[in-house]
Amino acid sequence: MARTTKARLDFQLRAAIALGDYADGPYPTPGQLVINHSGSGYSVDLVVNEAGGQADLSPCGLTAKELDLWLSGFNAGLDSKRRKAHWLGA
Repeated sequence: MARTTKARLDFQLRAAIALGDYADGPYPTPGQLVINHSGSGYSVDLVVNEAGGQADLSPCGLTAKELDLWLSGFNAGLDSKRRKAHWLGA
């Protein structure tokens, strides 16, 4: 099985930002998605204030492979919502 790279995770995060219309800019921008990596693993967090406070979106302590899978599902949900709005005119 192929190794999940940082570039792959960054690509998935950029897709989530585009699909979900999340804030994009210099850290910390409220509404921005960020990937955190600590000794216990990876997580995706949402920046909630200008001081850099964050709220967990994904479970904490994921491996890179698990985070890639989580982001794939997150992006699929965002894309499904976008497609529904397109076809139903919402």
